[in-house]
Amino acid sequence: MPYILIIFGIALVIISVLARKNALRKENELRSFISLAKEYEAVVLDTPAEKKKRSAVIQIRIEEQKRTLVHRCTEPFCGEYKRGDRINVYLIEQMPADRSLIKGDNRFEKFISTEKKLRLPARIFGSAAAVIGIILLFLR
Repeated sequence: MPYILIIFGIALVIISVLARKNALRKENELRSFISLAKEYEAVVLDTPAEKKKRSAVIQIRIEEQKRTLVHRCTEPFCGEYKRGDRINVYLIEQMPADRSLIKGDNRFEKFISTEKKLRLPARIFGSAAAVIGIILLFLR
């Protein structure tokens, strides 16, 4: 039993450290994307229901150029959007295919926020399990 607690505790700590490294990598990817993109306010025109991939057709008004852009946002998102919803998006127009992320509802920000919520409990419980396992090992 003590060996299982020690192994479980060490595994939890290692998993939390690996998740932190992955979160830092995703945070860097998000920062580099945002540095290339501009933030716009958009209106959802449609959310077609497809079998494999969700998407949202959005309309972006670019005031500097006095034009309107209709764009299909296919980057994974979790929110439920309906026609007329106003959202903020990061958009890169210079790429061959316009690329966008919905601000606050994209895979990068979701992973980073989930990791932040689980980091401390994983390290506390992992350390506690390892310490309890070592204590039980000495008490035998």
